[in-house]
Amino acid sequence: MDGLQQCTIPQQYNIPCIGSNGAVFNLTEVDSINITQFNGEIYPAGFWLASNITSIAECIVELCSLKYANVDYVPNAGSNFLFAVIFAFFLLTQLVFWVWRRTHSFSFAISCGLILEILGYLARVIMKHNMFSQTPFLIQIICLTLAPVFFTAGIYLTLSRVIMHYGPQHSRLTPKTYTITFICSDFIALVLQSAGGGIADQGSLSASTRNGGVHLMVAGLPFQVLSILIFMDLCAEFFRRVKKDRTPIGSGWATRDAASRHFKLFIYRRLFDLEGLYGSSGCGGRIVVARASSA
Repeated sequence: MDGLQQCTIPQQYNIPCIGSNGAVFNLTEVDSINITQFNGEIYPAGFWLASNITSIAECIVELCSLKYANVDYVPNAGSNFLFAVIFAFFLLTQLVFWVWRRTHSFSFAISCGLILEILGYLARVIMKHNMFSQTPFLIQIICLTLAPVFFTAGIYLTLSRVIMHYGPQHSRLTPKTYTITFICSDFIALVLQSAGGGIADQGSLSASTRNGGVHLMVAGLPFQVLSILIFMDLCAEFFRRVKKDRTPIGSGWATRDAASRHFKLFIYRRLFDLEGLYGSSGCGGRIVVARASSA
């Protein structure tokens, strides 16, 4: 045991060290299921560092386990870049309609959402080569979380214009109330998710406190789902009243269909968010983005 150092966390891979009880430990894989016990705990397979790594800042995928990275999978650069290109095309199309149709408030909201989507997916492309850097990770999770808020704001604004066109007497709420109420509800849901994510990402806090942050973040998701469901119900009620009044509604049904499509997309993305949260953040204290665009 001469020359061996005291074991520390993170323990380096295949470098013997002396544990607190005086025994010699060596970080090696056992049947690809778990590795040597250290201080009474069994670490997952692949929880390792190359022997020449002295700081996580020096890590690359080839030298460090993904257990030390911001997410435990490598994003697919090709698919994420494709999503960025698709949203860029939508952005250019929206800018053309903005100039052509002069829909300032709606176009501004949708354009902001599309720009955030582009930045988020480009950050995921960068993450492929910077798995251990916080900057691209934070950019993608902030942008991809904020973007849907602007899309829903555009839908709320659309309904308010439709109500003005077909008559406020058919609506339970005033057009302005729709916009303010549901944008505020989205903001509250965003605050809950952001605050919970911030708490869950603090490695200095206790495990129970970080888990509380995860639960707070998850609480923001059903709150947002409930808000969209209420909006869809009020939207459907408005169109029923218009139809009952035998007033042609023409393209006004587009708002109802847009809300329905957005709700389905929202549920799909949030289910993958929950998978990521319970799959990694609940244990490692990190926020994990939806895996819909990963390999």
